Amino acid sequence: MNSINFKTNSFLLIAAFLLFFSACSNSDKYATEIRLLDSVLVKLDSAELKFNSVDISRIKQYALKLDSNLNYFNTQNKDTLTKETAILISEYRSAGKPFKVIISQYKSLETELPESKKQIENLLHDLKKNKADDAKALFYVQNEVIAARRIIHTIDNMENLVTLYSEKFELYGPEVNELVNALKEKSESQNNN
Repeated sequence: MNSINFKTNSFLLIAAFLLFFSACSNSDKYATEIRLLDSVLVKLDSAELKFNSVDISRIKQYALKLDSNLNYFNTQNKDTLTKETAILISEYRSAGKPFKVIISQYKSLETELPESKKQIENLLHDLKKNKADDAKALFYVQNEVIAARRIIHTIDNMENLVTLYSEKFELYGPEVNELVNALKEKSESQNNN
């Protein structure tokens, strides 16, 4: 009887150890991937702060004002431009395309950023709970990391564009406004005569 209890206890002890070690190995199964995704999620949170700091309504106002000034100047100016004026207009105009890129990127990122974070959080949950399909888990991790890095890069790029071209607009804008106002005054005085 003691030998049966000993065998039973030994079997239960071995089974308990096996269950313990298999549970430990399962929880560590995706440890590297979990650390990577946690790190990427922190970077996405940081990028989101940058994204939220972009004053997109100001950029839209700049883009509208730039288009309006350039359209008016191009249609109303009949004089030959001096070299300085041509350079001024050229520098001012150079902010137009980047503003449109910023506005377009911002619109895309408004949906892509939260979706990426949600995907990573869901994948992390599945990996931590060992609910991930082993055959596809690494594929999903790679895809989410690549997507997140692209989003982070786009936000960093957008932040640089906002800074550079807002400064350029603010530098050249007042002079272009003066040119446009001078053209408006000239047009009004010609219409009054």
